[in-house]
Amino acid sequence: MPRSAAGPRSSAPLPSEPAPGEPARSGPRRRPLGALGRRPLGVAVLALAVLAAASGALALSRRSAAGWTARGDAFLRDSRLVEAENAYNRALQTDPRRPSALYGIGWAYLLAGLEGEARIRFQRCVEVAPETAGCHRGLGALALADGAVIVAERHLRRAWELAPDDAGVLSSLAELYTRAGRFEQAEDLYRRAISREPDRGEYRIGLAEMMLARGDLEAAERTLDEAEPLAFREVRFRVGVGEIRARVALLRAEREVSAVDGQVPSAERRERARRHLDRADAHLQDASRLGLEQAALTRARRGVERQREAIQRIEADERAAGAPRSP
Repeated sequence: MPRSAAGPRSSAPLPSEPAPGEPARSGPRRRPLGALGRRPLGVAVLALAVLAAASGALALSRRSAAGWTARGDAFLRDSRLVEAENAYNRALQTDPRRPSALYGIGWAYLLAGLEGEARIRFQRCVEVAPETAGCHRGLGALALADGAVIVAERHLRRAWELAPDDAGVLSSLAELYTRAGRFEQAEDLYRRAISREPDRGEYRIGLAEMMLARGDLEAAERTLDEAEPLAFREVRFRVGVGEIRARVALLRAEREVSAVDGQVPSAERRERARRHLDRADAHLQDASRLGLEQAALTRARRGVERQREAIQRIEADERAAGAPRSP
């Protein structure tokens, strides 16, 4: 009958001890497993020291990764993309699964126009931290840039589910709604983002962009006036302010030279259009001097050039007809 666990202990010798009457074995005596407390004091102290050193090294590496990530964030705010990339890579060398570093370097690549590299980092970020809203926001921003609106909405809605009060997530979702022409929803989201981080200029820039898309030029300019003092800290946002101001002026010029009741615009209206185009050129030059060239600036320049060419064609047709048209 088997002996219960609480029964008397067996008197059989341990494997490392000689049986009665058996000669003592030569060589070192083996110790039973789990007998750390029986080991010589020096060995135990050494083991504890090794464990402490490993634990300290891990804590130090995490602090180091956090420090490099913070430096990357600072470089990213200043649009120093190369330095940001280097700092984030240093963080990831120490902690390859750090979501904030993966997210940050993804944005650095996205702003540099390296969409493929950005996608790799954002996807990795989702893999290691699927409950991190920023990872989904990054993939949503990429999809939106590619024109994949359905994919963008899926990622951005997931980001919003994870962080419904995050101003950056609200802003990205508002940009999606602006592209879709859902201006009321976009304005509500932008204003919620502004209320959460009133000192950040980029959310007012997004709101101005939405107002421009809606055709409300006066409201767009007032919002840019509010955003400009807040955007000075980050070059890319200062560039954004100049680019949107140029587009406002360009749209004013287009309205001046558009036909009214089928009639060619008068010389007076064409002159007003030229003044708006001159202001657009000035805004674009100021933005270019900041040293951060963006595709949006190039598109705005081409828009100004096309509008000047349109005015020249109107005047050439007028000269060919031999007489000015009605005002």
